Amino acid sequence: MLDFLELIGINFDGADRTISVKLHRLFFKNHKPQSLCAFMVHKKWKKCVRIIGIKHCLRSYDRYYK
Repeated sequence: MLDFLELIGINFDGADRTISVKLHRLFFKNHKPQSLCAFMVHKKWKKCVRIIGIKHCLRSYDRYYK
C-alpha cells in the first residue's frame, strides 16, 4: 500500500523515522529503537510486510540493520 502511495509522490520516510519508532518503543520496550517496518522484516512477518509495502519495509530495514 505505501509503495503505491510513494509512487505517486507521497513520502512516508519521515513518518517511518518518527511515529513508527515511537510506536515500536511503546509496543516492544525490550528491543532497540527502530521502525515497525524494519522490525516486521527482521521478524519475517511476510503478510504484514506485503500489506504495508515491500519496498518501503526493505528500505526501512536497510536503515536500521545495515
